[in-house]
Amino acid sequence: MIKQYVLPQKAFAESVDARPKICLLGVDYENTNLGIRALTIGALFAIDARFPNANVRILDYGTAPREFVFDLPSKSFRVEMRNIRFSKKPWVKNHIARLIVTALVLKYVPSPSLRRKLESRNPWMQALLQADYVLTLNYGDSFSDIYGLRRFIYVSLPQVLALLLDRPLIHLPQTIGPFKSRSCLALAKWILSRSEAVYSRDEEAVEAIRALVPRSRAGRVRFCPDLGFVVPNKEYTPADPPLEVVFSRRPVVGFNVSGLLYMGGYTQKNMFGLASDHKSLVRKVISYFIETRGATVLLVPHVVSLAGEGEVDSLVCEELMNELQNVYPGRLFALRSTYDEREVKHVIAQCDFFVGARMHACIAALSQCVPAAAMAYSGKFIGVLRSVGMQTAVVDLRILPADEVIAALGSIYDSREELKSVLRKHVREVQQTVCDLFNHFGSDKQGCCIDANAER
Repeated sequence: MIKQYVLPQKAFAESVDARPKICLLGVDYENTNLGIRALTIGALFAIDARFPNANVRILDYGTAPREFVFDLPSKSFRVEMRNIRFSKKPWVKNHIARLIVTALVLKYVPSPSLRRKLESRNPWMQALLQADYVLTLNYGDSFSDIYGLRRFIYVSLPQVLALLLDRPLIHLPQTIGPFKSRSCLALAKWILSRSEAVYSRDEEAVEAIRALVPRSRAGRVRFCPDLGFVVPNKEYTPADPPLEVVFSRRPVVGFNVSGLLYMGGYTQKNMFGLASDHKSLVRKVISYFIETRGATVLLVPHVVSLAGEGEVDSLVCEELMNELQNVYPGRLFALRSTYDEREVKHVIAQCDFFVGARMHACIAALSQCVPAAAMAYSGKFIGVLRSVGMQTAVVDLRILPADEVIAALGSIYDSREELKSVLRKHVREVQQTVCDLFNHFGSDKQGCCIDANAER
C-alpha cells in the first residue's frame, strides 16, 4: 500500500508567488546514462503537474552554462542550467569549494544589506538564494559511498552549499546509503539532519534513514516511488534496427546489459562482489532465451555514447553483436545509440519480457506493465521493485552463481502473465503517488496526467 505524507507546514513558512522558483541539484541531462536523464524528466513531469508555471533552474557540474528545452506531453519546458566546477582549480569563480568558502564568509558579514549586495554578484549562489525549493536527486543512487569517496563528495558539496545558504533542501525519491566510511556517514548525517524532507524510493529503507537523523526530524523521512515511473515514452522513427523486423518473431525478450558490471565496476576488479563472471553470464542469458526458450533477444543499452568509453552499455552490445549475430541470425538484435530515454522506453514497451541490469531500464519496462527481471548488483533494486509488487523478480548477482541466475530468470519468465497482472494492479497507483508528490507545496492543486504510459 502506498502511503501519503504531508510535509511539516513550518518547513515552508516562506510564501511563494504564482510562479515558484525551483532549483534542482544532482540531475544531469547531458549524462550518457539514460536513467539519470529519465530522473530529470520525471522530476520536471511531477513539478509540472503541481506547478505548471514554475521557474526551474538546474545547478550542476559542467564546463559551461546551458539551456535545455524539454518536450513534455503537455508543453515544452525551458530550463536554465548554471554550471559549477569540481576540478583541481579551486580559484575558478564557480568552483564548488570556492562557493562554499564564500558562503561561510558571508554568514559572518554583519550588515544584511551588504551581505545581500555581495550575494547578488554571484550568479551561482543566486540560483539557490532565489529558489523557493531546492530539490536534490543525487543522480538516483549516488548519495552513498558504494561508488567511492570521490563520487559521494561530488554529490554532497552542492547540498552543503544550499544548507549554508539556509535554503530548504528536499531529497526527491532516491536510494540513500549505504555508508561504509565513517567520514561519509558523518557528512550524510549532517546533510540529512538539516534537510526539510527526505524521500526514499525504498519503503523498507525509511526506518534505517530515520536512524541517521535526530528523532525530532525522523518524520520528515518518507517513502515515495521512483520518479522514473512517470516518464512518458515517445515514438521514434526511423529505427535501427527496423522494429518491425525485431518484433516479427515473438516472443521478444529485451535485455539490458550493463557496461559497468561488464567491466567489473569502476575498479575493474569485480567491484560489486558478483558471484560469477559477468561476461560469461551475459552470453549464457542470451543463449538461454534464444536456444532454450525460442525467443528473439533485443539488446537494449541504457548508457550510451558514440565515443564508446568507460561503462558504456552500447559498446558492450556492439561487442556481443559482432560475436553472436552470425550464431543467432535473425534472433539477436541491438538498439543503436541514437535513442534517448523516452524513445528507448517506447521500444521496451513492445517487448514481451525484459531483463535489466540498470535500474531505470527495469523501471522503463515495469512502468509500462512489461514484466521484467532485475539483475541486481546492489540493494537498491529490491526496494524499487517492491513498490510495484515485483520483489520476487529480483535476481541478486552478488549471491547466486550463474546456473542459479539462469534458473531464476527462467522461473520469472514463466510467470510473466501473472506478473503483468500484478503490474496492472500497482503501476497506476504508483504513478499517481509520484505525481502527487508536490501537492502539499503551496496551494491550488493542479492534478497529473499519467496516460502517456498506458497499460499494454
